[in-house]
Amino acid sequence: MKGKRMRIVIALFCFLMLSGCKKQQPGEQASQVEEKKQVAEQVKEPETQAADNRIPLEVEYPELPDLYDPYYGIGNVGRRVKLAEKPPVVLVPPDVTNVARGKAVTVTEAMVIIGELEYITDGDKRPHYYVEFEPKTIPQHVTIDLEREYEIHAVVWWHSYYSPAVFWDVLVQVGRDPNLEDAVVLFNNDHDGSLGLGKGSDLNYIETNKGWMAGANGVIARYVRLYNHTNSMSMINQYTEVEVYGRLPE
Repeated sequence: MKGKRMRIVIALFCFLMLSGCKKQQPGEQASQVEEKKQVAEQVKEPETQAADNRIPLEVEYPELPDLYDPYYGIGNVGRRVKLAEKPPVVLVPPDVTNVARGKAVTVTEAMVIIGELEYITDGDKRPHYYVEFEPKTIPQHVTIDLEREYEIHAVVWWHSYYSPAVFWDVLVQVGRDPNLEDAVVLFNNDHDGSLGLGKGSDLNYIETNKGWMAGANGVIARYVRLYNHTNSMSMINQYTEVEVYGRLPE
């Protein structure tokens, strides 16, 4: 009888031991899953961190003219075309600078009738320091040579905000080739394709002291070209300032 009891006790002990072993396996599996999850998060961390380090581009805006009338020159433009309400927010690395400052500017065959081409990149955004070109039936553009390739993250431009106006067929592109045969388009509101460079879907906007901007997302380029063809007030094209925010490629 005692021997039978002893066999029962031994069998019960073995059963409990085996049950305890089986209960540990799910815990071990959970631990391994958690370890793999932590490793995966560590792999993703640099990419997330790089994105989180980007900040909204802060631009130094000039003051509006004393006699600025927000409605003069606009007329019924807002009834005929859809207008953007405010410039977009562009995220950039915190170490970008205006790499266009003081760089050479060239223009199409149009003649400069007011100002100097140097005004476009001299850093002076006051409304009366602008360049005006003679009226042309063909689209005009200005090109900035940054003198070397940069990682470009944003382009900001001011045509003329002495009086508010909507500038038509605005197209901004960058590239490595001096003829921009490799052009990357950053902004295009040429809705009918009259520039001959493809139709754009960006909205028209009213020129103010805040100008306008477009993100470039780190594209490598040396040349920046801006087109436009007339505005809501006249057949004349004007530029006050262009800023290109970038940094040296890593």
